[in-house]
This record gives sequence, C-alpha cells and structure tokens, in this order.
Amino acid sequence: MLWFTAIVMISALAWGAFEAWRWWTNTRCRDAFGASLQFHTLRQQVQTLQTQLLEQRRQIEALQTQLAALAVAQQTAASQRQEDSGPGDSAAPAVTTEVHPSPEYAEAMAWARRGATAEELVQRCGISLAEAQLLCALSQSVPAMVSA
Repeated sequence: MLWFTAIVMISALAWGAFEAWRWWTNTRCRDAFGASLQFHTLRQQVQTLQTQLLEQRRQIEALQTQLAALAVAQQTAASQRQEDSGPGDSAAPAVTTEVHPSPEYAEAMAWARRGATAEELVQRCGISLAEAQLLCALSQSVPAMVSA
C-alpha cells in the first residue's frame, strides 16, 4: 500500500508540474501573440500616416505652384495696368464701398446693421435722432453698395 501511495503522490506532483509548465508556456505565447498583433497594428497605422503625409505634401506643392502662378499673374496685370495708364495719367484710385465708422459711432452702426430703429439707437447710444437716421440709412445701403 505504501508503494501505491508513493506512486499516486509522484503522479500528482508530475501532473501539477506538467500543468504549471503548460500554463507558463501558454502565458508566454499569449503575451508574444499580443505583442505581435500590436506591432502589426502599429505598423499599419504608421504606413497609413506616411501615405497621408505624402499626399498632403503633394497637395502643398500643388498649392504652392498655384500660388506662385497667381503671384506672377498679379504682377503681370499690375505692370500691364501701369503701362496702359501711362506716365502722365493720374489714374483714380479704386473706389472702396466699405464703410468704416468712427469709433464713437461703431456701436450705433453695429446696432443699425442688426436692424435697430433710429429711436432705439437714440436710446441705446445717446446720439441725436438725425445721426441715428443717417446711420440706419447707411447700414441699409452698405450691403447694396458692396454687392454691386
């Protein structure tokens, strides 16, 4: 009976050692697989980012080429205008339709652009009724002048 007990004990120890070895190798394999999977995922992300970077560089180069062509065209047009006007001509400067109110009327002009009435401008901004009416008229006529 002693031999039987010894054989069972040795078998149990051998089985425990085998299970421990199997657990240890499976853990190592899982860790290696996870690391390998993460490495391949990161490699794909890097390749995607490199492709996007290359495409963006191409787009930037194309935009720079277009910008240079536009600058040349602008210089050519400016020199052509100068030649057309001649040295003795005093060409009138370009008419700007944008209104820049003085700082004291800036707030009132902003309210007028938002649709405030002349009476509201008088109350809110402390300007005279005539000034408020003028600002209301200007604010209504500016969009029409700018779009023309």
